[in-house]
Amino acid sequence: QKEIVLLLKFEGLSIAEVAKRMNMSESAIKVAAHRSYKKIYEVFR
Repeated sequence: QKEIVLLLKFEGLSIAEVAKRMNMSESAIKVAAHRSYKKIYEVFR
């Protein structure tokens, strides 16, 4: 999940690009990213 967030936010890749690079579906990338963002939010709350 960490790598997904890094690719999306810091490298600026699209969900489709990350999915292709990670050999995962786009929906799996969206779910993993959402879960990561939720954890990050809870830490800084």
